[in-house]
Amino acid sequence: MSSSCVVVRSRSIALWRRDAPTSLARLRRNDLLHPAPRQTTSLCYHCYRNTARSFSTTFKRQEKSALCLETKHIFSRVPQPIAIVTAALPSATTSTGGVHESARAITLSSLTCLSLEPEPLVTFNVKLPSRALDVIRAAGKLVVNLLLTYSTEHVELARKFAKPMPTSFGSLSSEDASKVIFDPAFWHVQDEQKGVPQLRHAGAAKLYCTVQQVMTVADHAIVVARVDVTRDLTEEGLPALVYKGHQFMCTKETSSH
Repeated sequence: MSSSCVVVRSRSIALWRRDAPTSLARLRRNDLLHPAPRQTTSLCYHCYRNTARSFSTTFKRQEKSALCLETKHIFSRVPQPIAIVTAALPSATTSTGGVHESARAITLSSLTCLSLEPEPLVTFNVKLPSRALDVIRAAGKLVVNLLLTYSTEHVELARKFAKPMPTSFGSLSSEDASKVIFDPAFWHVQDEQKGVPQLRHAGAAKLYCTVQQVMTVADHAIVVARVDVTRDLTEEGLPALVYKGHQFMCTKETSSH
């Protein structure tokens, strides 16, 4: 290496050493006055937190859904009684003494005896919204048609009123429409019941009730009714109609042990 190169390099190093403190000071001052943005790190943190929260919410929803399904499955294995609850508005009167157009019916598997003293009370649940419940609230009276014995007619009736009742019948009159819903072969009305239909069949026990209380709990309404009169013409020992496993079934009575 030539001596001229050594001299040039030595001068360059000396100049760099002389100017370095000033350059570093200038860089530090610029960093203090104009700090570099740190959005990248902050954004990643928020993304992570939101993603974790989303996964947690999804997991809780799935866990809750599984819990609901498991609860439903457990209770579906328990035989439930079948009842068709009927009601009509207080002004329900017809010229022929038939079923009033305001009459509604709903199939239930939640009927149970709530209390016997000081007076007999029954309760049942209705999923909201429900037009039948609206009539029950307004009427204050209802008839519980408890299907105690198994028959194909009872199964068909239970299935029919387990679905929402139609609201339109085209050109049919209100009286004819009521006959379509409440076939006179199965239903009749007594004068003291003011247009409320009740089953003719001997295989159904009937409870004539007065509504005492209606409570809303979650997506259902709990109805408490006082039993005023009972009529039971059913024979004991006959196969019973129950709801089990999401279907209507025949359960034969067995001797007690």
